[in-house]
Amino acid sequence: ETVPPMPIGECSYFGDPHILTFDGARPSYYGEGEMWIVKSDAIWIQGCYKGTIYTKGLAATNKVAVGGPFLKGHVIVVGSLEAGPITVDGIPVCQHFPETYRIGALGTVTYNAEGKLVDEATHVWEKHIVHMELPMGVRVTVLRWKNYVDFRVAMQKQPNQDGGCGNWNGNPDDDSTDAVFARIGARVE
Repeated sequence: ETVPPMPIGECSYFGDPHILTFDGARPSYYGEGEMWIVKSDAIWIQGCYKGTIYTKGLAATNKVAVGGPFLKGHVIVVGSLEAGPITVDGIPVCQHFPETYRIGALGTVTYNAEGKLVDEATHVWEKHIVHMELPMGVRVTVLRWKNYVDFRVAMQKQPNQDGGCGNWNGNPDDDSTDAVFARIGARVE
């Protein structure tokens, strides 16, 4: 008997940051620092938040880092256009536009102008989009703007999952900022 595949869920962050969790909650995160976006046994996604003059000091996502056991020690970092180059293991990649970088047999990082916006208000700007196709069906799409990023994470539910994208248990009420902080802490340790 064939077991049907687990459904793919989506979480998105945009602006300062507005969030839509896997369970459909809309929590708010304020303040600068590094916080968990997704933390599971295998998948680790972190965000670095910084205030901008355009958000009147409210913190927007400045960088996203993807790592964990599913990437076998590799770490991908994508930041705003002002934050520096896209890196894999600290080495700049995708320095041409468009370009695709292969992480061995694990996946790809593609940088181009193709893809769906997370926030329709950004349609007036030139697109700089990073598409990560990673193990376990994980897809991370990062839209690089001048001084912040918007992004979406598409993946299957994972064991012991939590973070800003929520715990994906079907209950949006426990994806509040306070509830997530109580479970995993306010900042990445």
